[in-house]
Amino acid sequence: MDNLEGQWIGTLDGEIGGLAILDLDLVGKQYWGTGMLFPNGAGIPGTLAVIRTSKEQFSQFEARTLALTTTGEPVLAQDVPRVFPGYQHGTSTTLQCQIQQDGRLRINYHTDIGTIGSGHLIKSRSTIPSSYEPETEVSDWGSFKEFVSTTDVSKHIYRGQPGAWKLRTSFHRTSRTDLSRYMDEDARILRRHLSPIVENKFDFENPDSLGEFFHLVQHHGFPTPLLDWTESPYVAAYFAFRNPFSDETGSVRIFEFAREAWDDNPRTPKDNHVSRVKPHVTILDLAGPLNHRTLPQQAVSMLTNIDDIEHFISFHELQQHQTYLKAIDIPKSERSIVLRDLRTMGITASSLFPGLDGSCEALRQLRFDD
Repeated sequence: MDNLEGQWIGTLDGEIGGLAILDLDLVGKQYWGTGMLFPNGAGIPGTLAVIRTSKEQFSQFEARTLALTTTGEPVLAQDVPRVFPGYQHGTSTTLQCQIQQDGRLRINYHTDIGTIGSGHLIKSRSTIPSSYEPETEVSDWGSFKEFVSTTDVSKHIYRGQPGAWKLRTSFHRTSRTDLSRYMDEDARILRRHLSPIVENKFDFENPDSLGEFFHLVQHHGFPTPLLDWTESPYVAAYFAFRNPFSDETGSVRIFEFAREAWDDNPRTPKDNHVSRVKPHVTILDLAGPLNHRTLPQQAVSMLTNIDDIEHFISFHELQQHQTYLKAIDIPKSERSIVLRDLRTMGITASSLFPGLDGSCEALRQLRFDD
């Protein structure tokens, strides 16, 4: 089976049914990844299936399985009776996988302790254009400022982009999806390389410390499951218009996310862990001492294990009859006006990026871009 790499989400029915996620990476000619089943009902162990199989054998293969706690901790078979009294959990499962004509992935499984189940998973569509239509009342820079003046910005966060592409973390933009392998291998290797340079040892078991690690390395070019946002709509506008455009047709995009409404709603999935846990979108305040850009940029971060963030948010908007995410488009042709206006507000490269790089960028925009 070809082109199966990516994130698949759906439900499985059986003796223990629930939400299922399959994160597949293509490594050489093999599929590596994790399958996770989060059962309906409290106190029931989840399941982690470790997938290592060739593309040719993906239609039927055996995977090693472990029980999972709600915080994503794998539990060895001998420890299951202690952690989950009264439950058994298998150590392997045989998976049969088949792509249906409608593009869904049909899965049947049976474990070494006799449990069976089946269901359909749908592949993430994160690479297609954004499905969010821009707000009709905002069509230019002037109407954007009016929009901001009538919005309680303290309840929202903002993200500026040069185009209307989908929200996606830098990790998922690498076309990898298996955060279990990322945390067990990539993040730990990087932490070891950083240890002679950075005094902070970064405890990955501590969500705040892990978040600070992600925040630091992302701003030095390493892929992470974070997405950068800001509490300021005008800082977001700067990032949307920051670099000159080769073609001034079209628009930049600024997203507004109702952070307070999302945080306050118990039905919206949130978690400080990122691997082997249920799908979630979580906003973090990461004012780490190692990143001096956090305060001037009024930066906050979105932590998520979801590849298609927009679809995940829109699903919960439909389920809860709520609007969390808005898209605002402003013509690229207004770049000079926007940057000039932002300078009067004190929003420049030198203020957002303290140091030599920011100063040079600010002067370049002032002397060469206008």
